[in-house]
Amino acid sequence: MINKIRYINDFDLSSIPIIETDFLIIGGGAAGFRSAIEAGKHGKTILITKDKLGESNTLYAQGGIAVAMNVGDQIIFHVDDTLKAGDGLCDEIAVKVMIEEGIDRVDELISWGANFDKLNIQAILASKAKVLFLCSPNNPVGSVLSFEDIETVVSQFSGIVVCDEAYIEWSDKKSLVEIVEKYDNLIVLRTFSKIWGLAGIRCGVLIANREIVNLLSFIQPLFSQSDLTADVILSRLKNCENFGCYRSKMIELRNDFFAFLTKLNIVEKTFESFANFLLVKFSNGLKVEQSLAAEKILVANCSNQVANTLRIAIGTETEMERVKKVMRNIQL
Repeated sequence: MINKIRYINDFDLSSIPIIETDFLIIGGGAAGFRSAIEAGKHGKTILITKDKLGESNTLYAQGGIAVAMNVGDQIIFHVDDTLKAGDGLCDEIAVKVMIEEGIDRVDELISWGANFDKLNIQAILASKAKVLFLCSPNNPVGSVLSFEDIETVVSQFSGIVVCDEAYIEWSDKKSLVEIVEKYDNLIVLRTFSKIWGLAGIRCGVLIANREIVNLLSFIQPLFSQSDLTADVILSRLKNCENFGCYRSKMIELRNDFFAFLTKLNIVEKTFESFANFLLVKFSNGLKVEQSLAAEKILVANCSNQVANTLRIAIGTETEMERVKKVMRNIQL
């Protein structure tokens, strides 16, 4: 017969400080933090964790957010994919609700300052993935990942790291090409479609350790490039005297347009870019897009990724002055 309450550690309640709160959240994972943030709007809130902040099942679960954020993406695709992966264990209604509401949650995280362009090195290295794909500068924001962070991942990741550097020429950051000979698990991708202005020839470049290149050559299709394509590329490479001037002018125009946008009252935010475009958040992105289209100025609507945003490519000086003139007259 037990006549005394026993504890793992003996303690005297009278000797413990009493802390009063309106809400007590136990658990420092994603659910705990999200609950604490919401509860904090309505009263004093305390969150208790078993260890340091971030030490939770959220980290070890290596989960992600499955939502339709990209242009052309659809909610139903993610619902079907999740249900198939669950193999009968998922509640279909719950899956639909989470994926549909996930878009607002991602927008909410961004509004709180979440940086989706910073590598979670600890989570990546804990992953059992065989291939890791990175994009720097990325699209549609144009932000870059830390060179040091990427090298840390490459040096410790057990699989292959592939980094798309399609827009790297417009950046003042170091290219990973500098370290391809140092690591046997790094692949860097480049293209002739961007700064070289040869999108029509559909040609890209893979730069990697000799062993990787030799392996990939075995699966490369025969006649993957025509003689005409090769001639165009060689001609452009041999006549690139003005390449540096062109690059500098594009960066100058991008920075000038960035400064212009910061002064427009219809603009809520302009994202820093290291590419040949700027992602701009407006108070009414659709109306701005329609106003520009009426003047035969086409931009990319990226609202499915970041609400009310348009991606505006940097053109010639004359083209950019025309865009400015139209935007000055837009009233929202």
